[in-house]
Amino acid sequence: MFKHPMFGILTLVGNGTIVVAAYLFFLLEEGQNPKLHSYLDALWWAVSTVTTVGDGEILPLTFWGRILGILMMIFGTALFCSFRSE
Repeated sequence: MFKHPMFGILTLVGNGTIVVAAYLFFLLEEGQNPKLHSYLDALWWAVSTVTTVGDGEILPLTFWGRILGILMMIFGTALFCSFRSE
């Protein structure tokens, strides 16, 4: 599995998407979300959302933050379904 070229591509795309989404979430929610204090908080939100853990510690409050959250949930489901063992 780890030798397959798609594993590396999916890993890079998945991690890159999480990093970018966390940055967007930080920009969208900064100053409006009292639980969001730093980029690390946004990264925590992005990882917990994309992995469908969603502990509820940080929730999006803005319209676009919620849209981003929905997209991250769909992306996470599709991403993890694309990893398969052979």
